[in-house]
Amino acid sequence: MRFATVHGVVVTEMLGGVEKLHLKVFIAFDHGQHVDIVRDEALDPVRQVKGIADLCWHADQWTQETLGIELAREGWEAIGVDETVLYDDSDGQLGTSATYFVRRMMV
Repeated sequence: MRFATVHGVVVTEMLGGVEKLHLKVFIAFDHGQHVDIVRDEALDPVRQVKGIADLCWHADQWTQETLGIELAREGWEAIGVDETVLYDDSDGQLGTSATYFVRRMMV
């Protein structure tokens, strides 16, 4: 069995005059010694972004979606969550998801 953590971040960016949210979802192995990017794309906001809480909401929703679709296809399943959402509020532009603990059966 293999264990890891999954975490997502969202930042706002302007692409062609349109506000997009740039999502990156990471999976970390071996206590953070090895990190892979699972998802890296610019997306349209699902709802209006009025502040950091909305950025965190988007990061968390899309991270859960990544867990339920992409990572599930690879055999990963969520087994726990740290719902403490941390973010860099120095400029109010970085939203983060909760940290999800995942496992995959080795066959």
